[in-house]
Amino acid sequence: MIKAIIGYNIEPGMTEIEYDHWLRNIHVLDLKKIPELRRIVFNTVKKKIRDGLNFYRIAELHFDTLAHYETAVVWRLKHPVSAGGKNRFNST
Repeated sequence: MIKAIIGYNIEPGMTEIEYDHWLRNIHVLDLKKIPELRRIVFNTVKKKIRDGLNFYRIAELHFDTLAHYETAVVWRLKHPVSAGGKNRFNST
């Protein structure tokens, strides 16, 4: 299994409730369009990771194989998943 990790921060002026609504009702629908994506797991970050690096949520995008992940990367370059102004993406 291959996991891609995305770190999410809430944009200034948004509440956690507004963010969670956007995440679950809008953004997840966009993520589900990614080919070969097997599973999405969200985790809430409880404390600062290290100086200068802090997230509200971490998402794990699961793929069965490296080839499936590479297919998804190529697709995403052609079809960017928009944060809709709700988030600044930090992916590794």
